[in-house]
Amino acid sequence: MPLPETIAHEGAASPRWLSIVGIGEDGVEGLGAGARGLIGAAEIVFGGKRHLGLAAPLIRGAARPWPSPFDGAADEVLSHRGRQVCVLASGDPFLYGVGATLARRIDPREMIVVPAPSAFSLAAARLGWSLPHTALLSVHGRNLDLIRPHLQPGARLLVLTSDGDGPAALAQLLTSLGFGASRLTLLEALGGQRERVGATTAAGFDLGWCRLDLVLLYDQCVADVFLAAYETATDSVLPDPQLWDLWAVGRSHDIVETWVPNYRDLGRVDLTAPELRRRHNAWTRRLLEHR
Repeated sequence: MPLPETIAHEGAASPRWLSIVGIGEDGVEGLGAGARGLIGAAEIVFGGKRHLGLAAPLIRGAARPWPSPFDGAADEVLSHRGRQVCVLASGDPFLYGVGATLARRIDPREMIVVPAPSAFSLAAARLGWSLPHTALLSVHGRNLDLIRPHLQPGARLLVLTSDGDGPAALAQLLTSLGFGASRLTLLEALGGQRERVGATTAAGFDLGWCRLDLVLLYDQCVADVFLAAYETATDSVLPDPQLWDLWAVGRSHDIVETWVPNYRDLGRVDLTAPELRRRHNAWTRRLLEHR
């Protein structure tokens, strides 16, 4: 059934004033005509800064980033009840999304919901995993220990993390619990132009950081010797070590100059802030050129 061009009414008691639209990393290109129409017709569009940026070409009303802390988000949406309001969400709004939060306060008859493929569905598609036989977990804003009951030999877990530091913390937890040999796959920006997928073991997740450290201290040759020694010691070949190199330079791009005291303590007074930036930029360019 096609979606209405604007938010319609379903009886006098339940006007559909709120639309919740799932949007993926492919932005407006991945939206159907109905979802586009709901965003364009909204007087107010709520969402994270990333979501608002993805949908920017369609937004004609006022764009409102979520408040911080997020606890007051539902109240802010409710304060506009009766106006045409659109909420942007990641993928499926009711799978660890804002949809469930809003539904606790708003009658479903007041909403039009247009989901997009969830991060779990996209990840399962990339990995070839059956969702019914996979544990689906979110530690976004939650304690990482939530995954502990699901850890057992042969288990498959798809875990949503809060930020770029989440995968490293997860790898450290797995290693500390004796699951360091577990295969760990990092999936980023699924469905978009920046999509990246790569795998290593949980114990080897810090490889990119180690190689970056060696590049800054010495050069790529030393980092490559380290990689070869790691693969020999673990009797394994990492399928995509460059992914972890890119992950490390991406996470350190804005902070590398702050590492000067760390290297000074090692006697490397030559590694000033400008020199660290120069070496970091050169390593980043080399990685991107050979990607």
